[in-house]
Amino acid sequence: MNSYPDSTYKILAYASPYITFHFDEAVDWACEMLGYGYDTPHLLMLAAISKPTGSFECEYYLENAMKELNLKKVDDTVATIFAVWPEVNRIAKGERVRHYLTMVYQLYSSSQPDDYLFDFALLYWAWDELEEMGAQFYWNADLTLNNIEQEIIEYSKKWIELYKPELEKLILPGRSS
Repeated sequence: MNSYPDSTYKILAYASPYITFHFDEAVDWACEMLGYGYDTPHLLMLAAISKPTGSFECEYYLENAMKELNLKKVDDTVATIFAVWPEVNRIAKGERVRHYLTMVYQLYSSSQPDDYLFDFALLYWAWDELEEMGAQFYWNADLTLNNIEQEIIEYSKKWIELYKPELEKLILPGRSS
């Protein structure tokens, strides 16, 4: 047991007031963790919860599973990075760019003290305007429907490199690098 699924980053961020967390993701994560070979009493209970679910059903088991696994939640603005890390990684690989950009945008909140996701919101709005009006005013003037997906991929790669040091400061215990 020397690694965790990427969804673990989002789990560590679940308590942040700056993101929207759905507890169905905790159940999915617990099932993934079992697949990675982790087996603790509270993780098993969390994995057994039927979806859709809510905090009242899951939070106790999630908190205790995290303690059993020696995982610490992050509830400050760094949690924003953790919350979107799996989606931004997928965007950077060119996987379902519009879908994952939408997921990142849905986690965006203008009330975040450090606005880690603002540029993703701008790209989301730019894509919408390009489709609706054929023009956009959120990103550079050269952005078109023909190149927006590649622009988002390239931006995601730069974002990952920019925030990777934040992630490495809070490296997961036992995570192979």
